[in-house]
Amino acid sequence: MSSSLPCLAIAVAVLSLLALANSNHLPAASVSAAAGRGRSAIPRGHIAAMKFLYAVNDVRQQAGAPALEWSGAAARLAKERATWLRGPGGCDLQAQKGRDVPAPANGGAVTYFLSDGGGRASPEDAVRVWADERRWHDAGARACAAGKQCGDYEIMVQPASKQLGCAVAVCASRKTIMVCEYYAGQALI
Repeated sequence: MSSSLPCLAIAVAVLSLLALANSNHLPAASVSAAAGRGRSAIPRGHIAAMKFLYAVNDVRQQAGAPALEWSGAAARLAKERATWLRGPGGCDLQAQKGRDVPAPANGGAVTYFLSDGGGRASPEDAVRVWADERRWHDAGARACAAGKQCGDYEIMVQPASKQLGCAVAVCASRKTIMVCEYYAGQALI
C-alpha cells in the first residue's frame, strides 16, 4: 500500500497543475518556466500569450528557425493595433480603408487574423491559419507560389526575428481579431 502513495501524490500534483493552468491563474514563476523556449517573461494570467508563443515557436522549429522570446512591449503594440482595428469599423476591415493604420514600431513585421464570427477563436487557430500558408511557400526561392498568399507564414518563420508580442480583441460582431508583432534586434522599450 505504501508504494502507491508516491504515485498518488504525483497524480494529485499533476492534476492540481492542470487545474491551475485551465483556470488562467498559474503562478508567475510557473508561467515563465513553462514558456521554456528563450528567456521569456510572460506575466501571470496571460495564458493566451503562452499559447501564442508555444504555437509560433513550434512552427518556427519545424522550419528550422530559432525560438522567439515573448515581449511585453510588442504585445502592448499589438494590443493597440487590435483595438484600433476593432474601432469604428467593428472589425470590418473594409470599413477601415482610408484610416491610417498604426505603423509597426522599430521596423517590425505584423500578422493579422480575423475569425468568421462563428465563436471565439483561439491563438492556436490563428497560428494554424498562418502556418497553413506553408503549402504555398517555396523555401528555396524564398517566395510564394504564383497567385498565392504566404506572407504571414514568411513573417512567422523569419530567422532574424527575436521577439513576439500578440493581442486579441473580440468585436461586437463576435469576430475575433488577433495581431502578432515580430521584432529582430534589441529589445523594445
